[in-house]
Amino acid sequence: KRVRQKGGSAPPKGECPPPPPPPPQPSFAPPPGSSLINLTAISSARSNNKNKSAAGCSVKLKQQLRSLLPPPPMKSGKGRANSRPPPPPAPKPTFSILKKKEVQMTASLFYQLMKAHLLTEEQLCENGYPRPTHQRGVASIDRSRDRDGAPVIQRLGANSMRHMCRRCNKPFIIYDNGDYQSVEECVYHYGRIIKTKEYGVGWISVYSCCKGGRDSAGCQVAKLHVTAGEQPSSSQSGYEQTESIDDNPGVYALDCEMCYTTLGLQLTRVTVVNMELQSVYETLVKPSHPIVDYNTRFPSIPVL
Repeated sequence: KRVRQKGGSAPPKGECPPPPPPPPQPSFAPPPGSSLINLTAISSARSNNKNKSAAGCSVKLKQQLRSLLPPPPMKSGKGRANSRPPPPPAPKPTFSILKKKEVQMTASLFYQLMKAHLLTEEQLCENGYPRPTHQRGVASIDRSRDRDGAPVIQRLGANSMRHMCRRCNKPFIIYDNGDYQSVEECVYHYGRIIKTKEYGVGWISVYSCCKGGRDSAGCQVAKLHVTAGEQPSSSQSGYEQTESIDDNPGVYALDCEMCYTTLGLQLTRVTVVNMELQSVYETLVKPSHPIVDYNTRFPSIPVL
């Protein structure tokens, strides 16, 4: 028996049931003008690409859609859309050179600036500068100790003194007449001890002249040992004390060239320049004792 369904009839035997009717299409209201133009362009692109492959049509359609759609809104904070338009780009800075007002350096201003670098009385004594005494024209010089505190000059007898070589730190004796007790070569380093870092070892102490270690043999050879000073805590004549001036007396630079003699370091050349680097005084000075070393490694008297 055939069973009739409610509201219809059963299909004949051996036939497939008809397909269901398509769902009703929703009513379409025209969007704004800009969207209508976009949809029109999209439908035109679909009709032009009917005969192309589905993959090629899909890729080209996506490209056209991306070019027609407006950019996505910016996000600020945690996923919140920011409806405000992006800020305009900042203007490029203009690099303008501001010329500072140059201060004209006068002799009086330069003198006041250099007064801040004057040595104190303690610094003058520590570095062996001649200091005035109660006697006019007599100065006291304390050279009994070097910077490490060890004595460098000692009186041995009535006519001889024991000195420490300023280059190799070996003792030697000089008589009061300037003669050496024994002639001995001086093997020394002219550089100073510096700290350097070596791979795999760490920080080590070497000489700046030849990079040799602290206990290495000297890299230079001289004929004689040299001493730096005169008698310890000696008083010497021939000095004049300049008068103090409150006004601007001028600023001058003094350069003294020294040579090693049998008495120690003695003056051999004097040069004075002013603040314009012009030489105002220059002369050669003959030392009172025979010269042992002209000290030509550093700017001194050239040996002809």
